[in-house]
Amino acid sequence: MNIHAAAAYAAHLLTSRSTAGHGVHSPLMFRFITEVIGGRADRHIIDEVRRLRREMLSDSRVVRVTDLGAGSSVMQGRERSIRQIASVASLPAREVSLLARIAANLDLILERVPDRQVGGLQQTFRPLIDREAIVLQSHEHKSGDRPGREYGPHRLPTNGEEPASRPVILELGTSLGISTLALAMAAPDRRVITVEGCPELAAIARENLRRHGASNTEVLNMEFSQALSHLKDQGIKVGMAFIDGNHRGAALIDYTHRIMEMGDEIIIVADDIHLNIDMIHAWKSLSNGQYTTRQNGCTGEHIGQRQTSLETFCLGILFCLRNLTPGRYRIRY
Repeated sequence: MNIHAAAAYAAHLLTSRSTAGHGVHSPLMFRFITEVIGGRADRHIIDEVRRLRREMLSDSRVVRVTDLGAGSSVMQGRERSIRQIASVASLPAREVSLLARIAANLDLILERVPDRQVGGLQQTFRPLIDREAIVLQSHEHKSGDRPGREYGPHRLPTNGEEPASRPVILELGTSLGISTLALAMAAPDRRVITVEGCPELAAIARENLRRHGASNTEVLNMEFSQALSHLKDQGIKVGMAFIDGNHRGAALIDYTHRIMEMGDEIIIVADDIHLNIDMIHAWKSLSNGQYTTRQNGCTGEHIGQRQTSLETFCLGILFCLRNLTPGRYRIRY
């Protein structure tokens, strides 16, 4: 950990709050902090992700890595073993678990009632689901002769939308597909598009996701900016994005602004926001900034709104949601 990251970590410990949600006035943010960040992981998802991670940690194959971003500060050289990449570059299990919970609750977050008084009661989410009537979806595994098992998040009504037409989950930085698998399992009714700049890693990720039955995923082997332009030209709408690659501040800002243009309401998660001074400044700029909504009644005018952000030291989350009370939240996680 460099001196800038160490200072940022100390500041985070001094200013962050617990997952109990004390002092949080926004009903949506209170529920997000207490139920999503402070919630329990889906054991079926975590077990499958751990299985893939163990497979990669025991894989001795050597690949020639193409770094299109800032490169690795730990691994040197272009030739690296799969086990080395899995041990150093893959997202820690704790963060993978949080990503899965965000994806699983995406419908609840995007279908919320705005932060205002509704019928005399302060509410945030529409009553979309009876929590006592959670249905686990069956998922047929395609790896070896292992039998299928049931797993899944809260399956919510989709308002008549077909999965192909719903806002997608976008990931920039596939690597071996470990975090991609968690996102895909947590939101089986959504299309998950993940982008990897290295051809060899993209091929390994495709095979990993196929072998573990993540049929709702698509791996694009492209540079991130090129992929974002390609997806925007196709009219792809984004509901959630995870940025985990090219850890340069200017790149983070550029990718975030491009993604904001690809949907009406989006949750954007960025990894390693305190990795270096460049990323620290970029995250500060994003969390203090504004985003532009797409609609103003029937006029089509654009309205700037103050940003709502949350950080867990490693992860930064931007809530580009209309009518959400602005604020910056730091949570110990």
